[in-house]
Amino acid sequence: MVFATVAALFAGSITVAPPATCPVQAAVAAEVERLGARRTLEQVGDAEVTVAGDNLRILIRDGSGAVLGSRTVAAPVDCDARAEVAAVLIAAWTGEWIKTNLGNQPERAAVLPKPSAPTVERLHIDIAALGFGMRDGDAGSWGGGGLAVFHRQTLGLVVLADGLAERQRALGPGQARYGLLRAGAGASARQQWTWGFADAALVPEIARYAIAGAGLVPERRVVRWAVWADLRVRFGLAFGPVAPFVFVGGSWSFLSQRLELDDKSDPIVLSQANLAAGLGISVSLR
Repeated sequence: MVFATVAALFAGSITVAPPATCPVQAAVAAEVERLGARRTLEQVGDAEVTVAGDNLRILIRDGSGAVLGSRTVAAPVDCDARAEVAAVLIAAWTGEWIKTNLGNQPERAAVLPKPSAPTVERLHIDIAALGFGMRDGDAGSWGGGGLAVFHRQTLGLVVLADGLAERQRALGPGQARYGLLRAGAGASARQQWTWGFADAALVPEIARYAIAGAGLVPERRVVRWAVWADLRVRFGLAFGPVAPFVFVGGSWSFLSQRLELDDKSDPIVLSQANLAAGLGISVSLR
């Protein structure tokens, strides 16, 4: 089980035992200071903030080390949100204790009150650039693109656009070259850790085929449109706001593209399935 403990001592200092990164000691101390609760915490004793799995536990002790009260709540995914929740609970309980128990020795552990206003998980925005290789059932090529992810806790919205260099297929006495541009928006599910993330997205897309003939008379160019469904999975490592990642995915075109010569001979049908894999780098804006 992964856990972290932040201890705010009655003297007003913040220590971490063992060293933790989520929430960091400075963030908890800053939030307690912002709420104006540092002085009341010094009068009461000390506070310990423990993250164990998906739970956030606040433990209040007096100056002698005796437990005055504790409370366990669901731990937000975001580290700043964890620090805010911990500070609100510490401020609420110590303020109430000062009002009702100052000068009295508590006989038993008290129950921490719920904060008056629960902290709402903030909206996170990530943008990413990526490069990849894609292959359908006939030919492969290289491509690149970008995406933006708007997420709160585990669910989010992903917007992406990418393009693919031309691929070639034999068509009669010549060649058919076809390039691809795609754009769409869909839903994503995300798991965040302090060291990285994993997410999966399902995105409906509009695709534009640019098809041209080579070695044919006449060398005609046409544009075709299709509707795609794209499924991709990413795994990334976090280095502050920057996260390099790898991804794999597959896509399916709901409209088949049929290419044929003017005399209707030697027709070909482009593959509707595509597989892709690539690398990218993501930056968190907030």
